[in-house]
Amino acid sequence: MIISPLFLLFPFLAFAQNTPPTFDGVVNPEEWSSAEKHTIEYEISPGNNTPSPVATEAYITYGVSDLYVGFIAYANMSNLRSSIRNRDEGYQDDFVMIGIDIYADGRYMVSLGANAEGNQLDLKFLPSGNEDTSYNVSYESKASKHQDAYHVELKIPFSVLQFKNKPTVKWNILLSRST
Repeated sequence: MIISPLFLLFPFLAFAQNTPPTFDGVVNPEEWSSAEKHTIEYEISPGNNTPSPVATEAYITYGVSDLYVGFIAYANMSNLRSSIRNRDEGYQDDFVMIGIDIYADGRYMVSLGANAEGNQLDLKFLPSGNEDTSYNVSYESKASKHQDAYHVELKIPFSVLQFKNKPTVKWNILLSRST
């Protein structure tokens, strides 16, 4: 699994992006130009904080009511593990996820993502270190395959995330990719 931790402050009520990206499963860098851009540069398994063997770009932005996350996961498409599956059955596929610790205190992290077909994956990491895979969040995902990468877009309503509505919130964000 390739993973990159981020610690972000989101001033949600101060302003919102005027035009959210087109939610179509294609991460067009021009549409995401006002988003924060991150790269997933290190892997934790099988390596231990070693440089990632594959490039992954992630974009994060928001509109008035939704958080938008876009991934470009570069890959040898002939080796891509990807099948149309039921919700939460894509963990054996290549997939991307965002983990959100909305209290920024380590109590639990909500992780949302999708495989290269757009099949949703979600779970909650509990303070005990265990995973609650029965946890489901209502969000949208779309994906597309290209010559040298697959793209995933997530549209996550703020209403499904349990956080205090105040002018500035601090979230810990974790971006990950499994190959």
